[in-house]
Amino acid sequence: MKRSYPGAFILLLIFLTGLELLCAAPLKINTYAEPSTIGRDEQLTYTIEITGERGFKALAPKLPSLEDFSLINMMTSTASNFSIINGNVSESVTKSFTYRLLPKRTGNLRIPAFSFEIGGQMYSTQQVNVRVLDLPRAGTSPQGKANPYSRGGNNPLYMQDPFDFNPGFEPIGDMEIVATPEKRSVFVGEPLLVTYRLYTSKPVSSLEINDEKDFGGYGKEVYNEPNRLNFESVTYKNQRYRTALLKVAAILPNRAGTIQLPQVTATVQLGAMGLFTESLKNAPVSITVNPLPEAGKPRDFSGAVGSFQVKESLKKSNIRVGEALEYTIILSGKGNFNQFSNPPYPEQQDFRIASPLTQNRIQAGVNGTRTITYLLIPKREGTYTLPGISFNWFDPLSGRYHTFQSQPRSISVKPGNVITYLSNVFQRDSIKQLTPFNPQESYKSDVILLNRVWYWLLIVLIVLSILPSWLLTRTRKLKDTDPEAAARRSSDKVLKKYMREAELAALAYSQEFYPKAEQGLMRYLSDKFRIQHRYSTNEKLYQLRLKGLDNELISKLESFLKRAQEARFMPGGFDRAALDVDLETLKQIISAFIRQPAPSKGKFGRL
Repeated sequence: MKRSYPGAFILLLIFLTGLELLCAAPLKINTYAEPSTIGRDEQLTYTIEITGERGFKALAPKLPSLEDFSLINMMTSTASNFSIINGNVSESVTKSFTYRLLPKRTGNLRIPAFSFEIGGQMYSTQQVNVRVLDLPRAGTSPQGKANPYSRGGNNPLYMQDPFDFNPGFEPIGDMEIVATPEKRSVFVGEPLLVTYRLYTSKPVSSLEINDEKDFGGYGKEVYNEPNRLNFESVTYKNQRYRTALLKVAAILPNRAGTIQLPQVTATVQLGAMGLFTESLKNAPVSITVNPLPEAGKPRDFSGAVGSFQVKESLKKSNIRVGEALEYTIILSGKGNFNQFSNPPYPEQQDFRIASPLTQNRIQAGVNGTRTITYLLIPKREGTYTLPGISFNWFDPLSGRYHTFQSQPRSISVKPGNVITYLSNVFQRDSIKQLTPFNPQESYKSDVILLNRVWYWLLIVLIVLSILPSWLLTRTRKLKDTDPEAAARRSSDKVLKKYMREAELAALAYSQEFYPKAEQGLMRYLSDKFRIQHRYSTNEKLYQLRLKGLDNELISKLESFLKRAQEARFMPGGFDRAALDVDLETLKQIISAFIRQPAPSKGKFGRL
C-alpha cells in the first residue's frame, strides 16, 4: 500500500522557502558627504544610497544623535538601472536619502556609522569624515563668488532651518486611525464594508500600511484602496482636523457571535521633509453577527445573503437540432456573490445541458452583476416545454427569505443540418460548448451525397490539385513578405488548437485542463510577442513586462498560472467546483491579450 508523508512534504516546503530567502540578493549600502571640506557657515549633503533588486521597500534611515552637526532637511529619490548581459535582462533600483547638515563647530568632524533595519535584516553605514575650516566659505574664489550651498547673503538655494536647528523638535498635535463599520449588527454571510480613515492635526507627509491583523470569523476582500492621501478638512471631536481615506475592506462573516474587525498598523512620516516617524494602529472594533433565521428557510437554500434583483432572458424559441439555446439569468445588487454557486438547471431527457458560463462584474465580491448563461442543446426535433429555474436568498433588510421562480418556456426544434453543427464549433466571439454530430435521422432536410461515387472523385481531385500547392505557396509568400503576420497566424492556430483541447478537458472535469491551458497560452504569447521559447515561464512573464503590456493583465496571468500549478502539483489543489471559474478566467485573459498590440518590428531583436 502506498504511503503518504505530509510531514516530510511540509518540511521540504519550509526548507525551499528558507533557501529562497538565503539566496536573495542582499542590499548594497553606500554613504558619502559632499563637499568633504567646507567653511563654518556652509552646509553639506550626507547621502545614504540603498541598491537592490526591483521591488524592495525601505523607509528613510533615522540618523543617530549628531554631536557635530544640525539636521536641516531631508530629500529622497529613486533611480532604476537596466542592463543586458549575454541576452539576460536585469534591473536594479537605487533609493537615495539625502540629508542636509550644518556644522556646529570647526575642525575634523565626523558623521558616525550606525545601523538600521530593512525587511527584518540589519544594515550598517560607514563613518564619514568632514573637514570644517574657520572661514565663512571654504570655496570662495578670488573674485568673491561663494559656494552655492553657503548660508549667507541672498543665496536663493539656502533654506532656513524650519525647526530653528533644534534636533529635539517634534511636530505637535493629535493623530489616529479610525475604523468605521457601516453596521454594528449583521447576519452570517451578509457583506459589511469597513472604512479606515486617518484623522490628524499634525503635518503628515506620507503613510504606509505595514500590517493588517485578522481575528477570525470572516472572509475579507479589498473594496477600495487609494494610492495617495487625499486630505480634506473636517470637524472631529469638536476640533478642526484633516482626514484622508486609507482603505475600505469588505468583510463577510462566516459564524455567529461577536467578532473583532481587522486592525491596521501604519507608519506615518511627519513634517514637510518627512524627518519624523510615528507608528499608528486603529482601536479595536467589534460587531455582532446574528445567525440566519430558520423560519421560512427554503429546503434548498442556496446560501446567498444580500439584496438581489433577478432577471431572465431567452434569446429565441425556434432552433434546430444541434443548435445551442441560450437561457440567461442576471443577478444584480449587493451580497455575498463569492459564497454561493449558480442555481442548477433541471435535467431534461431531450436536451444536453452544458455547464453554465458565468460573467462577473462584481467589486470585491460584494457589489455588481453576475450573468449566468445556460446552453441547452436539443437531441431531436419536436415541441418542448422547458421548466423554469429557481433561485432563493435571504434579504437582511427585510429579514425574510425570497425566491425567484421563472416561468416554463415553450420552444420548437426543427431538423438540423451540417451548417448548424459548424456554426456552433467555430465561434469567434467566445469559446463555447462543442456540439457533437447528431444521428443521421435528425438531418431529414439534407440530400445525402456520401454514397455517390462522383462526389468523392470530385472532392479528391479538387484537394489533390489545388489545396496543397495553394497552401504551400501562400505560406511561403506570407513568410517572405510579412514574417510578423505569418507568426501571428501561426500563434492563432496554436491558440485555437490548445484552447479547444483545454475546454473539452474542462467540460469533462478533467485535470488535463490545466496543462493544456498553460502550454497553449504561453506558446501563443511567445509567438505573438516574439519571446524565445527556450525561456522559462517566469522569464517569459518578465519579458512581457519589459514590452510595456498592461501590468494588471500580466498580474492576472501570473495568478492563473499559479492556480494551474497548485491544481496540478499541490495535494488537494484540484477542485472540480472551481474548474468553471478557471475556464472563465482563461477566456478573459485570452480576450485581453488578443486586444494587446504586437511589438513593432525589431523592437527587441529577432527570435
